[in-house]
Amino acid sequence: MILRVLDPTNETAPPLGEPAPRLDTLAEKTVGFAVADVVTRVKSNFSAPADPHIVAEIGSWDAVVTGIGD
Repeated sequence: MILRVLDPTNETAPPLGEPAPRLDTLAEKTVGFAVADVVTRVKSNFSAPADPHIVAEIGSWDAVVTGIGD
């Protein structure tokens, strides 16, 4: 019996591209996320760490996008 193993990878490397240009600011820009659910939480004090109940909840999320509006 002959066992033949095929390698499905392409032997040629794709051409290297250029990274997308970076934005100087997000002001007046449109940003898209494809997500199943959005959770918004606001800290009780913007200059302090997140409140314990928020920190506890973060553990059940898959990802976090955070920011500061200074």
